[in-house]
Amino acid sequence: QRPTVVALDWQRMGDPPARRPVRELGNGPTDLALLASAVERAAREVAAAQVPSLL
Repeated sequence: QRPTVVALDWQRMGDPPARRPVRELGNGPTDLALLASAVERAAREVAAAQVPSLL
């Protein structure tokens, strides 16, 4: 299935991924960056002693 072009809601740009439509996600490197950011943020929120490595 080929990706489709959709209009972007420019007022929502920069919102956390949880509030953005899923269709905006799908670019491999971007998805990995978002995942790494989410893991780091979650680890800080629970005061984890060490942030787990994604590698």
